[in-house]
Amino acid sequence: MILNGGGNVSNQLQEVHDMNLSAYFETTTGMGVLATANPEGMVDAAIYARPHVVDNDTIAFIMGERQ
Repeated sequence: MILNGGGNVSNQLQEVHDMNLSAYFETTTGMGVLATANPEGMVDAAIYARPHVVDNDTIAFIMGERQ
C-alpha cells in the first residue's frame, strides 16, 4: 500500500481499514504485487495487474499462461 505523504498517515490507515476490499481496489490505481515466502524465509514476488475482487473474502490475480 502506498500512502499519500501529504496527509495524516493515521487517518489514511483508518480510511483503508474502514473500506471493504471491493471499494479499495475499485478506487485505487496502480498494480498488484503477489509476494510469498517459504518456511526458510526466502521471499519471491511477482508484479501483476490490479487484483479483482471475487467476493468479500476473496481477491484474484488474473494472469495469462506463462510462456
